[in-house]
Amino acid sequence: MTISTCIIAKNEEETIERILKCVAKFSDEIIFVDTGSSDNTVAIASKYTDKIYNFKWQNDFALARNFAFSKAKCEYLAWFDADDFITDENLSKILELKSAKTRYDTYMFKYSCGFDEKGEPLLTFYRERLMLNCALAKFVGVVHETVSPFGKVAYTQVEVEHRKIKPSAPKRNLNIYRKIAKNANLSPRDLYYFGKEYYYNGYFKSAIKTFKKFLKNKGVYEPDLKDAYITLYDCALKTGESKPIKYLLNCLEKCFLDGEVFCKLGDEFSRLGNLQKSLDFYKCALTFEPSKFGFVRQEYYHIYPLLQLVKICYDLGRVDESLFYHKKCVDKYPNDERVVFNARFFEKSGLV
Repeated sequence: MTISTCIIAKNEEETIERILKCVAKFSDEIIFVDTGSSDNTVAIASKYTDKIYNFKWQNDFALARNFAFSKAKCEYLAWFDADDFITDENLSKILELKSAKTRYDTYMFKYSCGFDEKGEPLLTFYRERLMLNCALAKFVGVVHETVSPFGKVAYTQVEVEHRKIKPSAPKRNLNIYRKIAKNANLSPRDLYYFGKEYYYNGYFKSAIKTFKKFLKNKGVYEPDLKDAYITLYDCALKTGESKPIKYLLNCLEKCFLDGEVFCKLGDEFSRLGNLQKSLDFYKCALTFEPSKFGFVRQEYYHIYPLLQLVKICYDLGRVDESLFYHKKCVDKYPNDERVVFNARFFEKSGLV
């Protein structure tokens, strides 16, 4: 297997060398596309490749990435962002894939974003990172662009970390979507991400309106459907909408079940004062393993429901049960500030 690694970037001098050092260890060629840098990004990239191209930015990430792919000559295509990072352990896994006799058309790598004090990722999801160089390897989506996995697909143990140094322009993606929405109908996928951008930027009513448009479409990607209902619930809380639970119940009816949905139901019944039902939903959340599909907010499968069970059991007067869940927290998350706070509380109360 030979690999062309493709990277697009603009003004990323703080992080670009970090990812280039990583990909140089397994790439047979590096395609670097600059979309208008005014800093030292291109000069740094030139230390790792002479295949550097300029591309006029057109508010379309898929267009830029497809341009990079068009310059690649190897059997397989890989892509990464300027602020990604790959540990030595995961670089070894990529080299193993490269030399393996069994070949796949699309290789999915886990993507980890946001990290807690232990270095554990807060959000994970799988991305198509390595794929056969063919006509099917085409990005779609002006923002949050993707290649639909094709052919034989392998979900690998490779993990790529998103390690930002500087924040992105907060409304960049939102403004791109707004501009496009004025002149064209957005695809269901773009509607979903348009709603997420409204949500991230605090435009909760606009997010609700956009997600409801998204929900009118048939056959949408189920993890996006699940996340849309959950985000609608969160938006409804922010806007004071009556009976926000309806979005969670719709999610239960139409989507796969997982820890996040049950945690949200636990939150809702706790908010309504029904602590026993809340307790039951948090316990259910602990029975699920994170999915391979869609966004996975890791805390909803472990630390979050455990902490809620500590609190609710205590509030219900079930102190022994509260301490049972607290011990589970201590065993797995001894340095988490919330766990430390609870430990001090139980110590001062003379319960431990």
